Amino acid sequence: MLADVPLGVFGVCLRVHARRYRCPNAGCPRQTFRERLPDVAPCYQRQTPVLRQRLEAVAFALGGQAGRRLLCALHLETAGTSRNTLLRLIRRAVSSSAEASDAPVHVLGVDDFAFRRGSH
Repeated sequence: MLADVPLGVFGVCLRVHARRYRCPNAGCPRQTFRERLPDVAPCYQRQTPVLRQRLEAVAFALGGQAGRRLLCALHLETAGTSRNTLLRLIRRAVSSSAEASDAPVHVLGVDDFAFRRGSH
């Protein structure tokens, strides 16, 4: 079951039937395999990529509770999104973009502060 962008005011869930394969090798730790459908949804996802992009756009624009209220107004609440889910989308996008940039650091600024006056 995949959640998708709503059609008007009606929520859309896609029921995907994928082929199942069995491994003939008795020593294989995985006995069955499912067909991968990366164009429809990435592995282990419950949302289509289009819906995820829209949720991320709302999450980056408004964040937690305000984003949840906007999703309810846009009829996207059927996707099972809470304020925590929106914040999780932001954290996941920021961490993946940080991992993608492997450029070396040329300039690093450090703020100098002290907990007590006179301490360095």
